[in-house]
Amino acid sequence: PAAVRALSTSPAPVPRLDAAGPRAHHRPRRQGNDPLKKRRQPTQGCGRGPHQHSKGRNMANGVLDDVFNIFDMREKAKARLPKWLFEFVDRGTEEEVALRNNREAFERIQFRPRMLVDVSNRKLDTTLFGKTHKMPIGIAPTGAAGMMWYKGELELARAAKKANIPFTLATGSQTSMEEVAKEVGGTLWFQLYMWKDREGSMSLVERAKLAGVDTLMLTVDVPVAGQRTRDYRNGLTVPPRLTAGTILNAIPKPSWWFNFLTTPAIEFASMKNWEGTVGELLD
Repeated sequence: PAAVRALSTSPAPVPRLDAAGPRAHHRPRRQGNDPLKKRRQPTQGCGRGPHQHSKGRNMANGVLDDVFNIFDMREKAKARLPKWLFEFVDRGTEEEVALRNNREAFERIQFRPRMLVDVSNRKLDTTLFGKTHKMPIGIAPTGAAGMMWYKGELELARAAKKANIPFTLATGSQTSMEEVAKEVGGTLWFQLYMWKDREGSMSLVERAKLAGVDTLMLTVDVPVAGQRTRDYRNGLTVPPRLTAGTILNAIPKPSWWFNFLTTPAIEFASMKNWEGTVGELLD
């Protein structure tokens, strides 16, 4: 986070990812308050290459057949999820200044092409903490995965295991670390907040160790919880206090509503004994 803030506020030149080759000069234009709005690439009329969505590939019963990039995926989620849940995942705190700054910081990082070099043996493998992974990425902690789809953390863990990359279980997950470790396995990390309840935080560390988690992702950028005003208005506290309005908002979303009604009640596996907001737990 400190590095991102430095990039977002500094007038320094565009960062370089490769020292060789000609430098790219294109800088994406700002697109307003929503950092992803209007950036979605059109999919209608796009040709599908042999590597894209072949008929033999399992694409969730056709739901993702017209998804070609992350912007398409975002639109799918927005159409499927209730507004209050989509905003929990997609939006930021207060005036969302940090959200815009972070997006703009990453957009200033550009690849520099290298021409006439051997690309016959391309590999993305990387070694991190003594383990080799197929790509230099991992799945970050997503506290609402189990609210978007019942036990969604298990699906994320399965995808990470299949791709041979790390999966990080969030402190606010709806599926316990013990269940993820037992049902899926793979390279399992756990995100840890240092709560004001130090004993509670350390009990999570002990649980993670016993479950086989080999890496802790320590979240240190929230010494004071951000004011997520959207969450307060929508009743997304711990435990959730959904109002009649938030429930009514979900009615036009039949697939999410059916999944919500036919599965056990939502709970936060690591915070079952806490009454109040996440902010109160942190402060």
